[in-house]
Amino acid sequence: MKIKIIDICEDCDGKGHKEKQISETRSVKLICGDCGGDGTKTRVGLYDSIADASDDYPDATSFTYL
Repeated sequence: MKIKIIDICEDCDGKGHKEKQISETRSVKLICGDCGGDGTKTRVGLYDSIADASDDYPDATSFTYL
């Protein structure tokens, strides 16, 4: 079965942005290029059950059958 897995973006730790230091006293926030700024990543995989998908993605926030 196809299962949609929503997981926290590892690149920005779910914040949706990253901070870049541009000088000793100044930094800027940049939108995360991995998740597009929403803090999550969506994956689709073939699994026999949600429990099997959960084994591969234990920190995922949502599992949905497609």
